[in-house]
Amino acid sequence: AGVSIPAGAKPEILVVDDSAPARLHLRGLLEKRGYAVREAETAELALNALEQHPACAGVLMDVMLPGMDGYEAARQLRALPAAERTCLIALTGHSPDAVRETLRQRREDRG
Repeated sequence: AGVSIPAGAKPEILVVDDSAPARLHLRGLLEKRGYAVREAETAELALNALEQHPACAGVLMDVMLPGMDGYEAARQLRALPAAERTCLIALTGHSPDAVRETLRQRREDRG
């Protein structure tokens, strides 16, 4: 993803999910693979964390979050200066067809 990580430092991943058990599970998986993990339970907290820690290598974000959803958070994340170096992966229990339909509707709504 083009992120510059100092020698010896662990790449940092931000996990965004309103479910504490889901965050804990993902933290365990990622830490076993050598990543440093930050967590946020809302999109607003995630965007704040990314502004404060722009060297974050990646974001795993649930699309269904309280308040601002993951779709809108992803749109706002892409506007941040560090976004070109940040890999964003959406997490969802919804079908790929449902996600595509939601994205299509949002594009149409924006005109």
